[in-house]
Amino acid sequence: MILIFFIMVMKMVMGKKFQLLHVLVFVHLPYSKPALLGLSSRVEEDARINCIERERQALLKFKNALIDDYGLLSSWGVKKIKKIVANGEEWDATTTQVMPPRLIFMYRTLLISGNQFVDDHIPEFIGSLIGLRYLSLAALYFSGPIPHQFRKLSSLQYLDLSYSNLNVENFEWLSHLSLLSHLDLTDIDLSLAVDWFQSINNLPLLKVSSLGEVHLQSNELKGPIPDAFGSMISLKYLKITDNQLVGSLPKSFANLSGLQSLDLSNNNLTGLIPDAFGGMTSLTDLNLLRNQLEGGLPNSSTDLRHLRFLELSLNNLTEEIHEFLQKELYLAYNQLNGSLPETFGQQLPSLVSLDLSGNQITGSLPDLSVFLSLQSLLLGNNQLNGTIHEGIRQLSKLQFLDASFNSLKGIVSEAHFSNLSSLLHLDFSLNELIFYSNSDWVPPFQLQVIELSSCKLGPHFPKWLRTQNKFSILDISNVGISDIVPSWFWDVSPGLNFLNLSHNKIFGLVPDLSLKFHDNPGIDLSSNLFVGPISLVPPNATYLDLSKNKFLGSLSFLCSISGVELNYLDLSNNQLAGELSDCLGKFEALNTIGLLKIIDLSSNELTGSIPDQIASLAGLISLNLSRNYLTGKIIPEIGQMKMLESLDLSANKPSGEIPTSLALLNYLSLLNLSNNDLAGKIPTGTQLQSFNASVFLGNPKLCGLPLQNKCPGEETNVNIAPDKDKKNIQEEDGFITFGFFVSMGLGHVVELALALWSEVQLYGNFYCIIMSIQCPVL
Repeated sequence: MILIFFIMVMKMVMGKKFQLLHVLVFVHLPYSKPALLGLSSRVEEDARINCIERERQALLKFKNALIDDYGLLSSWGVKKIKKIVANGEEWDATTTQVMPPRLIFMYRTLLISGNQFVDDHIPEFIGSLIGLRYLSLAALYFSGPIPHQFRKLSSLQYLDLSYSNLNVENFEWLSHLSLLSHLDLTDIDLSLAVDWFQSINNLPLLKVSSLGEVHLQSNELKGPIPDAFGSMISLKYLKITDNQLVGSLPKSFANLSGLQSLDLSNNNLTGLIPDAFGGMTSLTDLNLLRNQLEGGLPNSSTDLRHLRFLELSLNNLTEEIHEFLQKELYLAYNQLNGSLPETFGQQLPSLVSLDLSGNQITGSLPDLSVFLSLQSLLLGNNQLNGTIHEGIRQLSKLQFLDASFNSLKGIVSEAHFSNLSSLLHLDFSLNELIFYSNSDWVPPFQLQVIELSSCKLGPHFPKWLRTQNKFSILDISNVGISDIVPSWFWDVSPGLNFLNLSHNKIFGLVPDLSLKFHDNPGIDLSSNLFVGPISLVPPNATYLDLSKNKFLGSLSFLCSISGVELNYLDLSNNQLAGELSDCLGKFEALNTIGLLKIIDLSSNELTGSIPDQIASLAGLISLNLSRNYLTGKIIPEIGQMKMLESLDLSANKPSGEIPTSLALLNYLSLLNLSNNDLAGKIPTGTQLQSFNASVFLGNPKLCGLPLQNKCPGEETNVNIAPDKDKKNIQEEDGFITFGFFVSMGLGHVVELALALWSEVQLYGNFYCIIMSIQCPVL
């Protein structure tokens, strides 16, 4: 019989004290005890049985390690009941303050996952529960070593120590657990076990054990995979991921004919996939993602008839993969080349997911109508050309379609989409496709992601978008629209998170956007012909680019931004006027280091001085206020902007001296203070003297290096060398040439470009974060 004993405590205790969410204990009783099972019993006052002291103390220690504010363990104290008799069996409660020792001895399951103990170490008493078969200490914040008493748990079949701060110096204790079938050490530091692969190889009991499932994820393991894993013939599930494993795949895996799932992803494995892999005939899931494997699958892989999931993305594979899979095939970001044959997919009628993105596949797309079960088709970032076959309309189950970053051409019409009623994600961006549809077309789908950048949709605003009310991502940038945005558009999709209408010729006014977006939106309306004042923008915007339009008015709308998620603000090349609002210093977002990265207000008609509050932009990496009419002084607190890499204040009229704190910006790699009214000596500091003199030109009152203008008092008498030595002096200083400064300038530009590209990556794939889908690796 099995007695299930539940203790449920809902109180959450902060700190290192034990948070008792649940303790689940299974106790096996050799005889039926109705009293303990809630059945009939009788209570008496006498008779005794002897107590096993060692087991009594083990459970007492367990009780003392818990915090029981609700008294749910009170039954472990002294009670009036002295003896329980059931079915002729009896035990005396007066001899102990805990449960009968028989129960302790017969513990089978101890599950206290997700809680905390007063002590940071695993209680040693657990090693005394020698009858234990199931032990889970997952998600506890234990630290230190695994107690050596664990070797005594010879009956243990299931052990889960995952997500703790434990460290393991050796695996000797593991060799005593010969009945173990499930082992999970996920996220435990095994770096101290430098000979872990030798230890595993030297565990003879494990080689013949019933060990069926092993989790070794994020353990900082190094070295090759031990051959001993090939001797654990009972293995059905093996996961050794997110480590630093090197070398080739063991040929001994051929012995694992019962293995069903193998995950060796996110390591540094090299070489070819061995032919021995064909011996794992029961394999259903194989994940070798993000290694450095070469070649392709061996011919023997055709024997893997049960294989349903194959993940080989982010390797160096070059060879064609055999068509034998049943469900999912992921080969993204390898080095596959050549064209797809016309017969492609004829042997894969049941394939559900196909990912060939990020390779070097050329040629045209074959007829894909054979993939009748396909739900996800990812072909982006290749070199495909030609047209899209209308056979794609037969894929009625298709949900994700991505053919972006190719050279596809031709017309895409309503016929291509006529049966794609399940489509959720459409990405044809950065192709040369021409979309043609009637003005009254009603698509059969409701898209969540629409990315058609650089295709041809214009000149009119696509009316079919009015039928789509569930999209959260819309990118129709550079699609040739020369039209006004219809009024219905701004309210068509209440869940809109990211909007990109940039690089078109869209004109007209922009309405109040503060209530038009969901959550933390990104908005890009740049490079259009929008006019009028900017009213309100979403207060929790993360990305805002309204540059290169004809917007008028002040910056007062910025005061409406109250969120803390703003990363990017570009209002450059407009006709914004008025003083540079001190709202810049009052954003809650701007006071949060690491969030706001870029501000560009250049090429407007802004006036007044630079507000002191701008120094609160602690996480800013780029600030561009150039080509305005700003006056006053450069704020002395500018040195507080420690993360600043690019600063452009050129073509304004600030006066006074350059603050000495500017020389303290160690990350500053791009600086432009030219064409202002600055005066005095350029502060001495490694950064400022390393810039090209052109950075300071157009300020006739400036002096000091790198300018040739010497400051008062710096002139010194220099002995003029004889004419015959002038050439030698010039040769010695010949490396300080215009080309030297140009090369420095290019270096700064490249460095900034890399920084900006990281931002482009972040916001170009903004939808990936929102939709929790896999982004292409750029």
